[in-house]
Amino acid sequence: MDNLFITRQFYWKPQPPRTVEFINKLLSRSGTNARIVLKSGAHEMTSPEQRINLYHLVSQVLAYDVPGDLVELGSYTGETAVLLAQVMHGESTGRQLHLFDNFEWTPDGSDPRGTLERNFRAQNVPLPQIHQGLFSETVPLELPERIAFVNLDCGVGGPPGIHTRILLECLAAVYPRMPKGAVCSLIDYLSPDADPDTFPSATEVKGACDTFFADKPEKVSALFGGQFPHGYFRKL
Repeated sequence: MDNLFITRQFYWKPQPPRTVEFINKLLSRSGTNARIVLKSGAHEMTSPEQRINLYHLVSQVLAYDVPGDLVELGSYTGETAVLLAQVMHGESTGRQLHLFDNFEWTPDGSDPRGTLERNFRAQNVPLPQIHQGLFSETVPLELPERIAFVNLDCGVGGPPGIHTRILLECLAAVYPRMPKGAVCSLIDYLSPDADPDTFPSATEVKGACDTFFADKPEKVSALFGGQFPHGYFRKL
């Protein structure tokens, strides 16, 4: 699969309103470089930059035939999971995609699992293996034996320290199942130039990773994620 997948098969942002398009055309004709740019909506849980990074990370483990299934811990409505499924489907890998979430938290009383399943059907990709429940109930019991790629998006809100504890438990569960060359993406990982006051959960992710990898050979690398920070490591 080539990079045309990025523009042909994945819809990166909402279409701007006609008034915004009209104003931008006027600005262009006037010779100015200024443009109106729409910010991601509150419902969008990832940025286009994060998705492009995820696309390339997943494509790498498939291209190098790293053994194992793909996993996401924290899927919500499946915004990221659909991308993972699209890359897998395009490569005809025969692997399984496993999603873990309790699908209970919603800011508006909606149905996250139902929305996730509709998103998969809308993109015409196979439904994943869904493991519904708290991580303490499903992880590591229901994890696949080998994991080629895992996306950890374990932010749950609540008092300080909860995110750290959950992420450490998730890392301890997935790490031994990752063969050499497998990749783990860490949503909210704090990059060196990010503002910790803007991303308080990212501070916990960075701290948990520092603790977990203190005695391991891998190093977590920060990735540019636009408005949202994230990072990854590759199993050595």
